[in-house]
Amino acid sequence: MNENLNVEYIQKIKRKPILRTLNGCGFRLGGALPYPYINGTRVAVYWITLLFIPIIPLSAYVISGDFRGPYKFYGKISFANIYRIYGKKSLKLIFSSLFGALFMILLFLITISLFFGIEYFLGFHSAFIRFRL
Repeated sequence: MNENLNVEYIQKIKRKPILRTLNGCGFRLGGALPYPYINGTRVAVYWITLLFIPIIPLSAYVISGDFRGPYKFYGKISFANIYRIYGKKSLKLIFSSLFGALFMILLFLITISLFFGIEYFLGFHSAFIRFRL
């Protein structure tokens, strides 16, 4: 890491970004790398998501707080500055967001398959067929 870089790479923001999703579609933060110039902070990417999968990275923010919220936003940081600070480690931000989303989808599919597999094994499937319209 380049030790000459400091907090001047952070751009002030007027308001916090919208962090809302509906059925996995919307805006959320993903990925995290510790920000070396302010203790207890990290850099997170702000994504447009579709079905919980990050599709388009819009920007990156220096934040503190747990990923369950609430967050404190220190400012916005450009992807170019992230690359200057972290070098090739900056790709970890993107990939950790994608792998986290894929893990959640895989967990969801396993849960659904277990639920319907147990239902079928116990014979509840015939009750659902009877009450079908």
